Amino acid sequence: RQSGLKVEPVYVVSPAEVNVVLEFSVPAKDRYQAVAKLECEKVLKKIQFPGLLPPTVLVENQVRLSASAKALAAYAQKSGAYAIVIGTHGKSGLGRVLLGSFAETLLYHAKNPVLLVNPHLRTPASLKHFLFASDFSAASRQAFGEFCAFLKPLKAKATLYHLVPKPFPWASPATAYLLGTQTLNEAQYLREIARENLDKAEEFQKAAKKAGVPCEVRLETSDEDVATAILKRAKGLKADGLGLAAQTGRWETALLGSTSRGLLREGRIPVWVLRAS
Repeated sequence: RQSGLKVEPVYVVSPAEVNVVLEFSVPAKDRYQAVAKLECEKVLKKIQFPGLLPPTVLVENQVRLSASAKALAAYAQKSGAYAIVIGTHGKSGLGRVLLGSFAETLLYHAKNPVLLVNPHLRTPASLKHFLFASDFSAASRQAFGEFCAFLKPLKAKATLYHLVPKPFPWASPATAYLLGTQTLNEAQYLREIARENLDKAEEFQKAAKKAGVPCEVRLETSDEDVATAILKRAKGLKADGLGLAAQTGRWETALLGSTSRGLLREGRIPVWVLRAS
């Protein structure tokens, strides 16, 4: 609302969506599209938002759910969408392990950033501060540039966050035993990593400055799980949202990586994700 952005509701109707195992015939496609559009319009009447556009209904004839995700991703790219906003189901049990096949498949195929919203979202008063969790990889640096472009219209600031996991207690003695005096102790190792990370963080700050986005850096060391540490820091900073680059590939179509999945499952604030290319 504050940014003046437009929101286009998009619904993909397919045989998989209505639990039909056969492809749609032409008359069926027309009927489902008309019914879906009427239902969308009915729901949208309850929403008061000045930037709300008329709904678009995409009809995908293939039975596979992945085809629907591809259709939405292609439509977003073709229409030049700022981002794709999609909800996760946030269930318990197996639902906590899997984000939902549609959401995961969309993350794999989308060229546009995806903003994932947990159904238990803590509604922020505004989206003015995002924490971007980075491993300082080239893919993360590329995603951060897109992230800054996302923040610019929102007039939001960024906190670049990087966590260095502490070595296991047995790591230093074991390494010293194997390699002798050439090894670094834990304190030396962490100091060396800190120096390297400051140099890497500077490149991210330059990108943020070029994009006109205020950015501060938080570099931390912890023995906590990475996702837990990120969520704790986001809560401590009262961040309105999170951002990250997600590694995806043949295996990560179903398993996005433990850190990404932990953030998407447990986060109570929106999570901006760009697939690492």
